[in-house]
Amino acid sequence: MKAARIVLIGCGGVGQAVAAMLGASGIGALTLVDADKISATNLGRLPLMQPSDIGRSKADALKEALLRNNPNLTVDCMTRAITSSLLPSPIANTDLIIDATDNWPTRKLLAQHCRAARLPLVSGGALAAEGWVGTFLPHSPPLESWLGQPRQTADSCEHVGVLAPLVAAIGSLMAMEALKVLWQRSSPAQWATLSGRILYFDGRYGDVRVQSLG
Repeated sequence: MKAARIVLIGCGGVGQAVAAMLGASGIGALTLVDADKISATNLGRLPLMQPSDIGRSKADALKEALLRNNPNLTVDCMTRAITSSLLPSPIANTDLIIDATDNWPTRKLLAQHCRAARLPLVSGGALAAEGWVGTFLPHSPPLESWLGQPRQTADSCEHVGVLAPLVAAIGSLMAMEALKVLWQRSSPAQWATLSGRILYFDGRYGDVRVQSLG
């Protein structure tokens, strides 16, 4: 784990929870990628941030918080928007990619690049009171096979909101999946990721279900 290098794309509510869990778990290096800045409306789902961080880069502010909790962690930041031409740079020399973005075009772009580079991808999201997590390995069904389903809409947190505890729960599950991808390399019989499956969580009723892809 100390030698692992992980790229986290998206430093909002879900991404911050992922980063906090990985930083506390002993991951060696994180690269944080996010072009957005912190607004007052973000603070309800960004518990590591404070009002004085409003207007700052989400990635830069998260880096500062992570290093405050774990000064041995190596953290790099990229504060430019992800594009097809820019993506190869942050994902070079990494062990896995974590997709904590909140828009489907970027998710598809990440999935395509990870599949071409044969890199593991952990992806997840939260909206209103529902969330999901999936792990996509080079040999598993692709993320695109799920993104094409009718349940995926154009809704966003700005339109329908999201529960703060939900983003923490989904982010923690994504961090667990990322750790399992790493641990599985040395102990494949002891760890089973969500490869080929999607975990759904309905916060309204406390329901959890796992759907197979393919």
